[in-house]
Amino acid sequence: SLKELEENFTEIAYTVLKREAKNDIGGAPWSLVYSTLKSIFVFRSTAPKEGTDTDAVLSRAEHELAKGNFEACLTELSYLDKNSSEMFFEWKMDLKKFMNKTD
Repeated sequence: SLKELEENFTEIAYTVLKREAKNDIGGAPWSLVYSTLKSIFVFRSTAPKEGTDTDAVLSRAEHELAKGNFEACLTELSYLDKNSSEMFFEWKMDLKKFMNKTD
């Protein structure tokens, strides 16, 4: 169902951002502290946001999903890096199945 797709999107988006924050850990001591805090307290934009960073892409994809614009949602997700995109693989397949059922 669309509700399940929306809920699963939120969970995967959170996981993607948490993983990204953990992978950014390193460098100067303050950078290390900042990256560690970022991986513990994951903040995700819920309104569409400009930019090419993962949070911005996910915010636009989620916005399109909520509007029922599924093709635009998939297009936005195509802008994610390879690792993040792979985390959405099954979800994208489920969305495509849902789109085929509603055609």
